[in-house]
Amino acid sequence: MPLLLLICLTLACLPISWPEPPFGLGRSGAVAITGGIVTALLLMHGLAARDVVRRLALDSGSRDAVGRRQAARRLAFSFLNLGGFTVALVGGWGWLVRDQLTVGDLFLPGAELLTLAPYIVTLLGSWVVGYDAERALHRTAVWQRRDFWTRPGYVFFLLRHHLLMVFLPVLLMIAQMGVFRLYPALLDSPWAKLSALAGVFTFIVLVPSLIPLFLGLQPMPPGTVHDRLAAAATRLGVRYRRLYVWDTRGGVATAMVAGLIPRLRHIVFTDLLLKTMPEDEVEAVFGHEVGHVKHGHLLYYAAFLLLSFTALGAGLRLVELSEWGSQLPADLMLMMSVISAGVYLFVAFGFLSRRCERQADVFGCRAMSCAQPFCVGHDADTPLVAGGTGLCRAGVAVFVRALERVEDVNGMVRGAASPARGGLTGKMAGLFRLISVYLGTWQHSTIAKRIAFLQAVAADPAIERRFQIRITALRWMLLAALLMIAGGVAAWAGWREVLDGI
Repeated sequence: MPLLLLICLTLACLPISWPEPPFGLGRSGAVAITGGIVTALLLMHGLAARDVVRRLALDSGSRDAVGRRQAARRLAFSFLNLGGFTVALVGGWGWLVRDQLTVGDLFLPGAELLTLAPYIVTLLGSWVVGYDAERALHRTAVWQRRDFWTRPGYVFFLLRHHLLMVFLPVLLMIAQMGVFRLYPALLDSPWAKLSALAGVFTFIVLVPSLIPLFLGLQPMPPGTVHDRLAAAATRLGVRYRRLYVWDTRGGVATAMVAGLIPRLRHIVFTDLLLKTMPEDEVEAVFGHEVGHVKHGHLLYYAAFLLLSFTALGAGLRLVELSEWGSQLPADLMLMMSVISAGVYLFVAFGFLSRRCERQADVFGCRAMSCAQPFCVGHDADTPLVAGGTGLCRAGVAVFVRALERVEDVNGMVRGAASPARGGLTGKMAGLFRLISVYLGTWQHSTIAKRIAFLQAVAADPAIERRFQIRITALRWMLLAALLMIAGGVAAWAGWREVLDGI
């Protein structure tokens, strides 16, 4: 969902000509339409939250069913919020902002923030009115979790996450467009384009330093878990700056690694994961995150994204230079460039990411493996192989248990879906469940598929060797293809045209 949201907000910030309000309603009509849409959406959020609270008060045992219904509603409301924002933009809000904040021929730098205001107000308001439902679900959860956030704390917690994942890239884009509007000559400067690419790479390198600040992370306190992970890092040969704990008030069990270079590398565990997992499973999850580092995924992702932006820009420049492309309206070309980039990232990067996650899964198993491939259990004195070079059935079993626990604690559904109810409502609910699963696993694949692969590897180690060969070949072939695209356009039209497409 963050990628889809990022695409939509980027489209909203493009310098395109939004239509005036219908029926000649003018400025007041644009405000009325936008205000009506925001009010209607917040009312729907509030009614849905009241329904959750009422159902749980009547029957706390229905928590799982209510939680699944609420998860589907969250997804539906995400689309409704974006749809309502789109209607507001084409219903006059986009035109109104551009009309009021244009001085002469200059659309004031940073004015895009006002363009996004209806969506931001709806988003913040939905968190405020939806708080009661989330608190009620938290209180009736099976797992013993910490006290839930206060209402302001809950809103601030979600805002921090959205700032990092969505709004920070959008803010940087708005700042860049503002600079180009103030100094339009930079649009024709190849050095400015190269500097922008260098800025993107610098952002990728330095943004991990901001993660503790944005998410409010706390250093992992000294103790047996900290010492065990530090020892595992030495055994596996990985360096990092610090281990962190992300306080989600028991909201989610997950972990992540960020940072291309050791001095800026952080490995993060949520509070719920540390609370619900035994130490050996936490170490297996740590091994998964280390796997991303050992296989060079973070550096590869940075190179892949930079080359992808270059190749996409070159391809779009070819379209612009073609006879067909020269006849397309400039606004349509801008929208096509953003949409095509979003679809490409969703398909290509998702395809690549799912396979890299599987590679990290295998390393998580190796991190807990001894030198005997077919052993079925370890004791406290069993030596684990240094460098993650071993792979045994016991190591696979530990990591599989960790995945199953993540699935259970996070309330994920595996196996056959419940029978769909008849009628339009049942079909829509089934559709939203399908979309929810797909959007939630586009980078990681489902837990069921990940476990099935690891169990196959445990039964036949040759499967893992063939997989490693294929994923290595795939990664290099993708980079080579992107270089060929950019190089081909440069050979045909010159490097200046490639830079102009960025």
